[in-house]
Amino acid sequence: MSLNTALSGLSAASADLKVTGNNIANASTVGFKSSRAEFADIYSASLQGIGTSLIGSGVRLSKIAQQFDQGNITFTDNRLDLAIDGGGFFVMSDKGAVRYSRAGTFSLDNEGFMVGAGGARVQGFTANQTGQLTGLLGDIQLKIPNLQPRQTGLVEVGVNVDARQEVLSTEGTRTTTRGGSIGVARLGLPVSTPTVLSTSGAPVAFDYSINTNSVVGATANSGSFNFVGKATTFDVSLAGSSVPGENRTVTITLDTDITSIQGLIADIRDDLAGTGIGLDVREDPSVAGRLQFYSLNAGENSVITIDPTGTASFGAGVTQGDVETVLGGIALGQAGGAGSSNTTPNPYGGAGAAGVTGNRTAASFDVVLAGSSGNNGTATIILNKNITNSATLLADIRDDLQASGLSVDVREDPNNAGRIQFFSTIAGEASTISITNIDSSNIGVSDANVTQTLALATGASVAGIESAANGYLPQSVDVIYPDSVLPISIPANADA
Repeated sequence: MSLNTALSGLSAASADLKVTGNNIANASTVGFKSSRAEFADIYSASLQGIGTSLIGSGVRLSKIAQQFDQGNITFTDNRLDLAIDGGGFFVMSDKGAVRYSRAGTFSLDNEGFMVGAGGARVQGFTANQTGQLTGLLGDIQLKIPNLQPRQTGLVEVGVNVDARQEVLSTEGTRTTTRGGSIGVARLGLPVSTPTVLSTSGAPVAFDYSINTNSVVGATANSGSFNFVGKATTFDVSLAGSSVPGENRTVTITLDTDITSIQGLIADIRDDLAGTGIGLDVREDPSVAGRLQFYSLNAGENSVITIDPTGTASFGAGVTQGDVETVLGGIALGQAGGAGSSNTTPNPYGGAGAAGVTGNRTAASFDVVLAGSSGNNGTATIILNKNITNSATLLADIRDDLQASGLSVDVREDPNNAGRIQFFSTIAGEASTISITNIDSSNIGVSDANVTQTLALATGASVAGIESAANGYLPQSVDVIYPDSVLPISIPANADA
């Protein structure tokens, strides 16, 4: 025994050295958080419990705790390297999967995306065409190569002049045009283009179809027992229902000869009927012969508890084990403590029951069209399917969009396979399409899930352009004289 105690100390010391060695080995690892070994005493015990005069049995490794203290911030020669002073993480996208990191060693890949050491793309809030942040996360891309040259358009010079000198002035003319050059007609588009709202990437998969009830179920088939003349009672309660009147406690009386799951359900249901409690009982839809208590309202974070105060009453010759066998392993309470619930199915150990908390993941958002000669307005899109790719997302959006009658549709981006694109059904108009009012109020979904599924590039649409019949657009030329301006207009489709 003494040898084991000493060995436990050596083992603990060895673990401490390993943790320290790992911290030292990662001293130069960017973003690394050190760990520390935490130990606990091993008490000795006798058949009567823990004695006051017994010597302990050594030490054991309790846990290895990661330390999230602020590390040192150092300067590097890489202008893309970043560091976080305080709490928080960098958000990364690894082929669509969201990752979080404290390591700020970043670089650019061959497409100009800002990436970490493992190739995951750094995420940031995207901006629209006017440079305003939209609040939507997207890949950070620096478009450095092949920038178009732009001539200087304005030079401001501040000089001091001699106020005693005579003022000199020169009169001249200035000619401007919106075309490529004066007297040269601008080429127009042969086909009108629609207004489009594009996305920045493929949809991040998410299952919006989940809509489950809270359930407490047995993991074994229901047993048989004759309760005639041996009536036994226990309570069943429901809490957390969205309907306040359904949150109540009902007493169940077992007083029949139970020989089948159907007989057990009937004996319980006659006590639940008419009470107004928001739960019922059934045979497990997946496994025949097993009992389930379930909430009537799906998608709610409700709690079902069996014998919540541990006050079950047993008839003559009936034991708690008899009742739990009939219930297929669902536990009753003990010593005032609650029995099985969907949040704690096995409060006293074992695996006699299983629990599920209700969940709903459906979400919605609005598509708004304005400035169209067609049907302007708002269409509410309800996401309630399992979204795995652009095809499933298109189908889930289109059924609501087409039913609304709005002059907007959705398609796969013609220039970027795997991405979706909203577009106006009437081309050649400077209309606008916007996404608003994201509703992720259900318990199993968040705003981030919806924005990642939609993957909007900027949140701002690109207006449609009207075509020109012979390929020429209108232009105007202003001839500016010292005392007047002479506007010259060239209409669309002009020959010269």
